[in-house]
Amino acid sequence: GELPPDLYRLLDDLSREKGQGDLRATTRQCFQMHGILKGSLKEVIASIMNIGSSTVGACGDVSRNVMTTPAPFAHPAYEHAREWSKVFAQLFRPMTPAFSQIWLDGEKAATVESWHTEVSGYNIDEVMKHDTGRGVVLNDSVEPLYGDRYLPRKFKI
Repeated sequence: GELPPDLYRLLDDLSREKGQGDLRATTRQCFQMHGILKGSLKEVIASIMNIGSSTVGACGDVSRNVMTTPAPFAHPAYEHAREWSKVFAQLFRPMTPAFSQIWLDGEKAATVESWHTEVSGYNIDEVMKHDTGRGVVLNDSVEPLYGDRYLPRKFKI
């Protein structure tokens, strides 16, 4: 996926200042920081959220991250794959405010996840709540896909 330079700098700084000094890239196009002390966890997560990224789903609490090719090829097939990966990431995000209640003291993050505005034309929130009769949408007004559980299931896209 895409990695804005400001996000990489922040992750690198946080891993050095709040962790054990190593930032590891994973095969799921994520980064891992190790050695973050419990007292620094809230600051680290809030910093990541406030720059326009997220740690939601990092521990299997919802859909694992949506992956797409990081290759910056200017080809319709690659552009299509990148666009739809953002649509799926937005579609399968959790709707509950529990994450921000825990890690941001109930405040909204300073910025939205970086891809949110790029897919705003798809009316994703409306689509998310449309029940096709196949049992995909649960009877929960806050979390139509995950229901009333904060750690509902793990699935990968």
